[in-house]
Amino acid sequence: MPAAPLRALAPWLFASLVALTGLGCTECEDDYDCGGTLICEEGVCEAFVCQRDEDCPPGHTCAENACRENPAQPAPDPPDAVVIRPGE
Repeated sequence: MPAAPLRALAPWLFASLVALTGLGCTECEDDYDCGGTLICEEGVCEAFVCQRDEDCPPGHTCAENACRENPAQPAPDPPDAVVIRPGE
């Protein structure tokens, strides 16, 4: 292939490389720096798991965007069934 067509492609190839490099950047300072449902955790965008203990299943606590089992506190018993009868 002659050198002239390759030179014509060089700017396009360079722009594509720069764009692809930018897409891989996941550094952040705040949740707003991350796209979609990603959150900023320790300077890196990652998938949201939790921010509070209430975001985790019973018997788990939230620590650093991860639900961790809390062995000191057993999971609560499920609530008793409520039966509603007509006319009562």
